[in-house]
Amino acid sequence: MRSNLIVINCHALRCAKLAPEMCGNMTKLSSYARPDLKPRREFHFLTLSMTRPIKLSHDASDEDLLNAVRDWVRLLAAEEYEEALRYTYQDPYFEWTPDLIRDVIYGYGFPVLDEGDEVYKVTSLETAVETNGGLGPRAEVDFHMPRKHRISNTLIVAEIWFGLPLNGVWSDVTATFNVLFMEECVSLELQEIHVF
Repeated sequence: MRSNLIVINCHALRCAKLAPEMCGNMTKLSSYARPDLKPRREFHFLTLSMTRPIKLSHDASDEDLLNAVRDWVRLLAAEEYEEALRYTYQDPYFEWTPDLIRDVIYGYGFPVLDEGDEVYKVTSLETAVETNGGLGPRAEVDFHMPRKHRISNTLIVAEIWFGLPLNGVWSDVTATFNVLFMEECVSLELQEIHVF
């Protein structure tokens, strides 16, 4: 069972066992490590957490928002579609399910694959290359006039557009999110995964 993807600096792999009780979103696990253990390496680690969907502070920066989306993309790259679904709120209009997310990615923004079509998968953000046409990573946060959301006491304050790396190449398949300003936190709502 996996949950929120967070970047941590671990002093030892056994420290990760503390994560469910002591580590919330965006917390450095190393602060709970024993000081007598030397750092081994820095790595990305999926850790257990009961917090779903993602919760960011009210003063989250554009980069904090984009890092949250990058963590969601890493879940897709690990083919953790159920976890990716739970990582965000979803607009009921799109009726997202783990299988639908997978199928839309496999079909390059469309949920249907014909026999013989290339299957696309989300791949590493860190190693994706530009296309021959120069298409590189797209990561935009666009704030706008706040508007009411269907969840009470929640406002939509921004949109995020994030291009996905598919089969090792940056693509024009883009995930869009609403940024939700809620009473206790800021969170994300998945809108579309489509070619834009």
